[in-house]
Amino acid sequence: MPNENSSVGSYRGGFYFSYNYPNSMGLFFYDFASKTWESSFFPNQGPNGIIKEGPFLIINDTLAFHPLVGLSAFQLINYRNGQVKRFKLPDSRFGFGKISDKSIHFDGQFIRFPLSFSKSNLEENFVSEVPIYGVFDLKSSHFTSLMNYPEEFHGDTYSLNFLSKTFLVVDDHIYLNMAKSHNIFMYDLDLNLKEKINLQSQNVNRSNPGVKDDQILNMMDSKLGGEYSALFESGGFLFRTVSYIPKSANFPVENLNEYIESLESLRFEILKFSPSTKEIVRFDYPGSPTSKGIGDGLVFNNKAKLYFWLFDKEEEGIEKFVSLPFIGNQIE
Repeated sequence: MPNENSSVGSYRGGFYFSYNYPNSMGLFFYDFASKTWESSFFPNQGPNGIIKEGPFLIINDTLAFHPLVGLSAFQLINYRNGQVKRFKLPDSRFGFGKISDKSIHFDGQFIRFPLSFSKSNLEENFVSEVPIYGVFDLKSSHFTSLMNYPEEFHGDTYSLNFLSKTFLVVDDHIYLNMAKSHNIFMYDLDLNLKEKINLQSQNVNRSNPGVKDDQILNMMDSKLGGEYSALFESGGFLFRTVSYIPKSANFPVENLNEYIESLESLRFEILKFSPSTKEIVRFDYPGSPTSKGIGDGLVFNNKAKLYFWLFDKEEEGIEKFVSLPFIGNQIE
C-alpha cells in the first residue's frame, strides 16, 4: 500500500498508486477486470527525470500530471514511453492546492487544477483576491481564468483550516467543496459559477472562524466543529462526506492529546445527492480506528460504485474496502 509520500487514484477500470524509491518512482496499476498488476518505473535524474516532490496523477490514457511542489512548475509525463515536458507557472507566488485524481481537467491545450498563492490569510482582501483554481494554457504558459473563494466568505478573516477545500471534476463541470460551507459550488470549464447546491449537515458548525495565533488550536477548532471533508461522484449521484464528533461525546479539549482522544468518537456522515431530483439521502458510519470505521482518504470508483477504505484489518498488509450500497448497514 502507498506511504505518506505516495499518490493514489482510480482511472477507468483500475486503481493506481505511486511509490517513491531512492533513485526512481514506481507506478503500480491494478486492473479490476483482469485482476492483474502493471508496474512502471521512472528515474529521478536526467532529461526525463521525475522530480519527487508533488503528486503523480493519471489524467488520460498516456499522460500524468506531476506538480512540482515549491518550484511553481509542473511536469506532464507520458507514462507509456517515459517522455517528460516541464511547464513553469507565470508567477513564483503561484503554488498548488490539494491535488487529487478527480480535481484535474485536461483537454489537450488547457489544463485545470487547484492553486495556492503566496499571501498571508490575515492580509486584507485575502479571501476575495487569492486564486484557488486555475485554467492554464499550455501554449502560452499563462492562466486564462482564475477562481477565487466564494462570496459568502468575503469580508472576513479565517484560518486556513476554516478555508480548507477540495475539488471534483465531473464531465464539463468543476465542483468546489468547502470544509465550512453548507453549499457546493458548481462551475463551468471557464470557471463561471453556474449553481450553488445546498447540501447541509447539522453536524457542521461554521460559527468559529479559527483565527488564533496557534495553528494547532485553529486546526482543532475546525475539526471539532465538524467539516465537509470530501466530495465524490458515482452513478450520477454526488456524495459529500462529513467528518464530525457527536455532541454526546463532546468534552472540553484544551490540548493536542485531548483532541487525539476525542477522535475515538469520530464519525462520517455521507450525504447522497441526486442532481436531477434534488433528493438527499443520509448515511452514517463510525470513523475511528478503534470502532473499525471507514476513512475517506482512500476512495475509488469501480462500476459506478464508490469503495471506502475500512480501518478494520483482519490480516496485516491486506486492506479492506466497502462499497457504497452497503452504507446504512452497521459495520461489524
